[in-house]
Amino acid sequence: MTETTPVTARAMPRARRRKGVPAGAPGMRAAIYVRLSRETDETTSPERQRAACEALCEVRGWDVVAVEEDIDVSGFSRGLDRPGPQRILTRPAELDVIVFF
Repeated sequence: MTETTPVTARAMPRARRRKGVPAGAPGMRAAIYVRLSRETDETTSPERQRAACEALCEVRGWDVVAVEEDIDVSGFSRGLDRPGPQRILTRPAELDVIVFF
């Protein structure tokens, strides 16, 4: 009979917010991400996506500190391996929340 070591489950690391700042609090630093693979009559334009994200940030009192756009980049085929999210994810200490349409 062989001895097995139990597998320990680990949670994914959580985003860290500034000490003493509750999630969703005014003054949070937000990055906006806009993506559009192909513009058609059924799609929401990048301008409308950005405006909706900015409106959400304004209502919640968040400060927009970064905006990234990926236009003509498929979300299905590349997952999060797209230039915009990669640029955002390199700046975790500068951001509290990421807003996308």
